[in-house]
Amino acid sequence: MAFLRRERTPHEVERRRPGATGTFILLANGEEWLLSNVSISLTSTDLMTPKIDDVLNRIFESMMLEGRVSLSEIWSVAIVLLRINYNLSDAEIYQLLELKLGAECDKFAEDILQIALVFEPGSKGFTDWIRSSLIANRIDPSQLSVRDVPNVLEILVATNRTIPLASFADSCLVAQERQLLESLV
Repeated sequence: MAFLRRERTPHEVERRRPGATGTFILLANGEEWLLSNVSISLTSTDLMTPKIDDVLNRIFESMMLEGRVSLSEIWSVAIVLLRINYNLSDAEIYQLLELKLGAECDKFAEDILQIALVFEPGSKGFTDWIRSSLIANRIDPSQLSVRDVPNVLEILVATNRTIPLASFADSCLVAQERQLLESLV
């Protein structure tokens, strides 16, 4: 009778690649691991770097059509983000992702979605509203003088091509309050 030998649980620091960056999240071995951040690439055929566009599309469709997210899709993203920062075997990765169903798994899924969907923690500000308003209207901010920005934004608001600053500020406050409430729970 052959026994399956279970690999020793890897330790984060031992396996991290030089220069690794990202966001730490808690995995099944009780350690925080650095998952690579996702960025948006406007120069390649894939929007996201690393290339997780397909799995993000499946996650989004599942959320919209079924009101839930498949854990296997979440794991697919986590595996890609772990492999960028660490030298790990398949068995070690699966060991790190053996989470208990319930709160532990829900927190993991939430963390992965925040990393994968490029949600940056922290509040948004006035300059974020300006930048977003200009970019959404295909206006290169570097082509405007500082003197022109208020007039351009006023025209964008008046023609309903961007939301008013007050609405943006309100949504930021709601998001910040939600974050504070979640940190208390």
